[in-house]
Amino acid sequence: MSYIDDKITKENFFDKIYRKSRSESARHNAETALRNLEIFCQHIYQKEMDQVIDDLISVNNSRKTFVFFQKFVNFLQEDHLEILYNPSQKGAKRKPFEAKMPSSIKGYISKARKYAKMRGLPIDIEDFNDNVSLPTIEEEIDPESFTHEEIRWVCNRASESRRLLYMTMNDSGARDGELCQVMKRDIDFDEDPVEIHLPYKMYLM
Repeated sequence: MSYIDDKITKENFFDKIYRKSRSESARHNAETALRNLEIFCQHIYQKEMDQVIDDLISVNNSRKTFVFFQKFVNFLQEDHLEILYNPSQKGAKRKPFEAKMPSSIKGYISKARKYAKMRGLPIDIEDFNDNVSLPTIEEEIDPESFTHEEIRWVCNRASESRRLLYMTMNDSGARDGELCQVMKRDIDFDEDPVEIHLPYKMYLM
């Protein structure tokens, strides 16, 4: 049935992310991830993102797939000041492409991999993790930070709701004001570890 178009588009992908999470923040994160992948493909291969993915599908070579994603990881870790792009905010000025944080890179790669897989690129997650190296997310060391024993002491004496807030703040690094705006739809329990998508609109004020 060649007359039925089975290609997944970016909008299909974004809509699926939103329907699953009911979170505008999750959709925004997916849009940002694919925007970065599009910049990478056009800069490195002079081809649109979907064309590169379709070429990988036609080649059906897992090694080339892993090399492609590793190059994307490496690209995200470096400044490319000669590349000017429009950020997501409407009316914003074009800005140079700067290296991304390790936590952002991990999220971009996850979304890019899911999009490529939905489009038809076969990706085994275990092989992917063995062959694509992501940057280490290093925690900032604060000499005044609480010890594990002190955190446990506070949590043991807090109310149930406060205990959950303190533990989430400790594990995620998010501020209490940010977490207070999170709704159930902003939490993706299908990910391991669980992902909390902070509503991006709070940063546009």
